[in-house]
Amino acid sequence: ALIPYQIGIDLFAVFAILMLINLRGLREASNAFVWPTYAFLVTALMLAGSGIYQIFVLGRPPVILPQATTTLTPGTLCFLLLLAFANGCSSMTGVEAIANGAGAFREPVAKNAKKTIAVMAIILSTLLISTGFLIVHFGLLPSADRTLLSLLAETVWGRGTGYFIFQLLTMVILYLAANTAYNGLPPLMSILAQDGYLPRYLAHRGARLSFANGIILLSLCAGGLIIAFHGSVEHLISLYAVGVFLSFTLAQAGLCVHWLRQQPRPYGRLLLNGFGALVTAAVVGIILVTKFIHGAWIILIFLPILMRIFKAIHTHYEKVREALTLSSEELTNILSQPVNEHHVLLPVASPTRAVARALRYARDITDDAHIHALHIAIDAEAGERVRQKWHRLLPAISIEVIPSPYRDFSEPLLDYIKAFRDRHPDASIAVLIPEFEVGSGWERLLHNQQGLQLRWQLLNRFDVIVTTVPLLLTDPHEKKE
Repeated sequence: ALIPYQIGIDLFAVFAILMLINLRGLREASNAFVWPTYAFLVTALMLAGSGIYQIFVLGRPPVILPQATTTLTPGTLCFLLLLAFANGCSSMTGVEAIANGAGAFREPVAKNAKKTIAVMAIILSTLLISTGFLIVHFGLLPSADRTLLSLLAETVWGRGTGYFIFQLLTMVILYLAANTAYNGLPPLMSILAQDGYLPRYLAHRGARLSFANGIILLSLCAGGLIIAFHGSVEHLISLYAVGVFLSFTLAQAGLCVHWLRQQPRPYGRLLLNGFGALVTAAVVGIILVTKFIHGAWIILIFLPILMRIFKAIHTHYEKVREALTLSSEELTNILSQPVNEHHVLLPVASPTRAVARALRYARDITDDAHIHALHIAIDAEAGERVRQKWHRLLPAISIEVIPSPYRDFSEPLLDYIKAFRDRHPDASIAVLIPEFEVGSGWERLLHNQQGLQLRWQLLNRFDVIVTTVPLLLTDPHEKKE
């Protein structure tokens, strides 16, 4: 009944559960996710124990399946064994999260991380071997609409309360398994960001010491993959497994290079990591071949693009660093250059209190002769009324009415500023944007954001100083303290 809503459920789990809880901090996320994890482990061990008890104590006989009549060639048999090996290795994905999140362990970090990996390996081996044995003993076969764990729970416990509790906990633990990425990827992205291969803001921790920007970016990417692949586990697991084991291969190969540079060389560690690199590289090759049409091909396209993006980001940061680097000689030269003129451009819709505050600030930094008020006249008659009102209130300061026959505000103003900059190439030019700020968020929706738009357009196109002069509007009926 829930199958038509699986994508919506997946997106809800990603954004409303995983993202929000992880944004609250590492400790809060761990406390929220640890109890469902314990409940699943206990239930899975109870299921395995119940099945083994029925076999060895109650004497439940094995189910003998009919033998296949097809004769397998040595090549086909070898391929099937390699495929089973690769699929079995997929159950190991997640151990990398301990290495990525080693900074979260207490001292001694390495010793505590090793203990955690050992405990996880014992749990993984116990569950994998026991459930695999039970599945073979009871003759369970894969089904198009049922998982083997569901069939095993029904065979051991029947379709009762225990079965549905186990199914519910399995669903929860599969969603929480995605939290591995939230534990490992945001810290990894922060390292890349510190080295200049990802945007710098991904390296910043939030108020709760979590990498909030990385968590949000990860959630958006995960949601996009869920929508693109319609929530298909078969397709997404191929993409995931190739990426994970490729990183395993690179890590093991990198350690081999590290040991080769040591004197004397630790040949035992070199042999161990070299063997690991070969095994994980074999898994990558097997998955690429067997799961190529099911999504593994995306890695072959995505990785070169991703590396190109990393390189472009790093090149950009290097260019910015070189452009901003300041020597003592350059500082002296810049500060010694005289400013010949200081002009202030003041866009106005009409003389208001907000304009008056901006005008007062303009007089603090220059004289009236260098203050230029600008009005974009969408309607000629309205523009003339603004001119007359301005001259009546502020005769000492000039105003220029710029006609806009196409009823556009930004382009005529930007054209005027560009022409003004061309006429005064050595002058210091400041654009003051008078704005009024209303009290609540919903009231802001009732007003346009021309000041904000103008600010972004000026910063991206002209070498001018842009200053916003705000006027906070208070409710006239609000009681004053």
